[in-house]
Parts: sequence; C-alpha cells; structure tokens
Amino acid sequence: MSSSSEEESLDLSRNCETRTANTNYARIACLLMQEGTRRAQETVLIHLPDRKTIAQILCEKQKKMSELKKSRIITKSQYNMLYPFTDDMSKIDISLWLVLARNITTARARRGIDWRKSPENHEVLWAHDLIRLKEIRNFLFHVSAPELVGEKFNEIKTELVRVLRRLGTSDQVINDHMSRDLDPQQTKLSVLQIREQYMEDQNVLLREAAEHKKHTRILIVVLSLLAAFVLISISVPVAKYFDRKVPCSASIQRMTTNSGTLYYMPRTGWNASPSSRNLPRLITPLKKVALFDTAVILEQCKVTDDCCDQVKYLQNIAFEGRGNSNILSIAMMGNFACTWPSDPAVTALYAFLGNITKFDPSTMRANGILRKNYLLYGECQLNQDAVRHNKTYPDSPGAGVLYKIRFWSHWVIVHNCFVSNICLCYSYNISSPFDYLFGISSSG
Repeated sequence: MSSSSEEESLDLSRNCETRTANTNYARIACLLMQEGTRRAQETVLIHLPDRKTIAQILCEKQKKMSELKKSRIITKSQYNMLYPFTDDMSKIDISLWLVLARNITTARARRGIDWRKSPENHEVLWAHDLIRLKEIRNFLFHVSAPELVGEKFNEIKTELVRVLRRLGTSDQVINDHMSRDLDPQQTKLSVLQIREQYMEDQNVLLREAAEHKKHTRILIVVLSLLAAFVLISISVPVAKYFDRKVPCSASIQRMTTNSGTLYYMPRTGWNASPSSRNLPRLITPLKKVALFDTAVILEQCKVTDDCCDQVKYLQNIAFEGRGNSNILSIAMMGNFACTWPSDPAVTALYAFLGNITKFDPSTMRANGILRKNYLLYGECQLNQDAVRHNKTYPDSPGAGVLYKIRFWSHWVIVHNCFVSNICLCYSYNISSPFDYLFGISSSG
C-alpha cells in the first residue's frame, strides 16, 4: 500500500472515531440532562413531608431559603425560580434539586447522609445517587467528546445507568435514549446546560471561599483588639499583631507606551511562590504568542488586591505554559466562552503586544522579546493536533476573546477552531473592567 493510501486510511479511521465519540458524548449528555433531571425532581418530591406540596413547604421554608441566598449557597436566579413558586419546575437543575433535597425533605429521609463527600460504592441511598448525578455532570464538563470512547465511555455509561435504575428509570427509557436519532437542538441545549450549571456551581464555591476569607479577617481583627485591650489594662507593654501587609496596589509599576500608560504588577507584588526548579529563559526574539483564559478558576476583578489574591490562588492550582522556551503565553483573567473581555483589558493587551519589543517586565529594559512579524494564536488554535489524538478540549481563550482580536494584523486565522462541543453560547454579556498586567513566570 502506498504512503498516500495509508494516510487516507488513517484519516478515515480518525474521522470515524471522532464521529463515534461525538455521538457517545451527545447521548450521555441528553440522557443525564433530560432523564437525570426528571428523576432528581421526582425523587425529591417523593421524600417531602406527608400531605404537603412543594409549594406549601417552600412557603414554610422561605426564611431558610433566604438565608441560603444570603450566604450564597444558592444564587439569586435560583431563588427566583422558587419564589414565587409556579407549577413549572422544568428550569430547576440538578444542583438546585440537590440543595432542595438537603433542606426541604423529611429529616428521616436525610438521616445518615454526608452531603459534602463523594459516595462510596456501597452507599446507594437516594441522596447518594443525586450526588452521583451531579458528579457525572461535572465529569462531562471536564471531558471532551474525543475522549469519550472505549473503556471510558462504557464506564460512565454504566455508572449513569445504575444510578437511573435505582432512581426508577426503566430499561426501555434508557435504551430509547441510547439508540434513537439525536435531535441537534436538544443535544446543543443539553451540552450548554452542563456547562452553565457547572460554572454556576464553581462561582458559588468561589463566593463561599471569599466570604469565609472575609469572616476570618474580621475574626482576626476582633481577637487582636481584645488581646490588646487585656494587655493594656494590666499595664504590660505588648506589640500589636495587626496585619500590616503592604497593599498590593503599592507594587504597581507604570510603563509608558504609544497607546498611553499601562500598569504592570511584578511577581513580588502578588506574593508569587518561588520556582521549584531553575527554568530556561526564553529564547528571544520569539515568533509566537499564545492567548489563554483562566476559565472558571478566576473571575474578572475590579479591585487590585482581589486580583492579586486570585492570581495567587491560580498559582496554587495550575500553571499554563511553564517550561516553554520559544513561545510567550498570556492569560486573560476570566472565562470568555460566552462573555466579552472588557475594553480596558483588550486595550491593555493590544498596547502591551505593540510595545513588548521595548519592555522586559523582569528588568524594565528593552530587549526585543518579540519579532516584528510575530504570530498571535488562541490556545485552541495550537491544540488542534491534540484534539485529534483525544488529549484536550480547545475552548480557551474563548469566543469572546477571539472575536475581539479577529482583525488584529498579527492574528493567524485557523479555521475550525471551535470544534469543541462545549463552545456553545447564544449571547454575550458585558464584563467588569480590568486594565493592568500581572507578571507570572520568572523565566523571562
């Protein structure tokens, strides 16, 4: 067989695998978001107190649900789905049904349930299976369609089928979902719901962490004041242990560009952890620049100190681009799959790239970091080969960023960038301002 024939055969095989993987993902997503949500609803309704409707119970529990909204366990939009309550429960998602299961079902039904941990294999109560539905949804958010083949597909399908059977779904309904013709619109809606619900949950977790941090700071201040008062009252000289950390904003450096003044935050400003090993410096001048986003890990921020905290938080979780010596990586703070980056952020990016041959953040001197004819890519454009080999899903830096840079002279147009099944959105929202740069890598 000739080399050309072998390549055509290999491409055909890959195309077949990709179509199979996309079909697998679509069927699992539709089964979970349609039948899984329906079973979550029916299960919660079954375990309500006797002779009471969900409307009556929500009326009795309105004060408690208001407290959950105030503490940001549920969002304002979720609260508005419940009050005023209507008979249409189709908009209540798996996450909200899980919250309702925890707060409005009978105490007897909830006995012995640890809602914060993943169920063990032997734990098969109804509440455990609701938790599993949410975990399967989170798994589908993180996995790309090309990865859902073979053993991995069989494993997630088996787990979902077991859960649905225990919650009352018949084998006939399951088989119908797994064999019927796919509705493109319904598939698109199910995949979008997976993404939106997961991102909403992550935002709740971030808000909880911020609230906890705020309360911790208040407690530290109160205890410090109390200790100082006691010591002063008995005339013992003491040192005051208040937090005297220099504000993050005090470390901002200015750099003048042809487009105006940009503000740069060095690693010392956001208290970066040192590198665990020596990294090679960039081989300049560079030819490529890659744009990323920080997905749901970080939100766009308005206050400098909050931005510093978020960048530090990101360093403890993941680091994109460490170890590269021939490409410059720039991350936009936020998730732009369905959101515009702010105009100040785009302006800062454009001005920084336009003047980067005149500025080195580590030395504040000219050193020619980029070639004059450098190429600008989105992460998804550089990962097409990885997608074909089932290694990643390319939604970074998001449609919002790529839309903003589509007319920039250095941007390289690569078709079929949005091949990921989770790159779906209907509209864009205006995001909060962000107009300064953070130095990330110490390797140049």
